[in-house]
Amino acid sequence: HQDLYLAMDKLNTKERTALLLFYMEEKSLKEIAVIARMPVNTVKAHLSRGRLHVSEHLKAIGHERG
Repeated sequence: HQDLYLAMDKLNTKERTALLLFYMEEKSLKEIAVIARMPVNTVKAHLSRGRLHVSEHLKAIGHERG
């Protein structure tokens, strides 16, 4: 899990917040949009980019998705 936390640390604030709220707090896209004061489509974009950046970081340090 340490590598995942390190990958999350490399994200910008909006991407990290969206991922944490979605996966850790189990908030819906609409709930995140209200909390973050941004449109749902923007939340989706931050989630998508955040997932990509985490994946890229984990691949770079040798973790492949199983």
